[in-house]
Amino acid sequence: MATNPRVWQMLDELVRSSRMQAFHARRNEQLANEESDVLADQVAELALVVRSLMQYLDEKGQVDTTRFMEIMTALDASDGVVDGKLNPKRPAAKRIHLPKKR
Repeated sequence: MATNPRVWQMLDELVRSSRMQAFHARRNEQLANEESDVLADQVAELALVVRSLMQYLDEKGQVDTTRFMEIMTALDASDGVVDGKLNPKRPAAKRIHLPKKR
């Protein structure tokens, strides 16, 4: 008994489809890894800028660490979640109202 040609065609289509899905999955993983590397570089650059700025201000005697922490805490809370970061999906107000400087 001969196998129906349609069965072979269906199998070929499944194999082709599986190969394409595997290719796209590998490509998506590669793109995600590249994007992750770019983000890690941006975070490292921002960390350098912030640390440089803080050290510069500290050397000038212009850092009030208590006030700095007040501002950072208020900014953290401004996106609705106190978690040590600003959530880009819930942007903070452009200008927050802080308690008066002591």
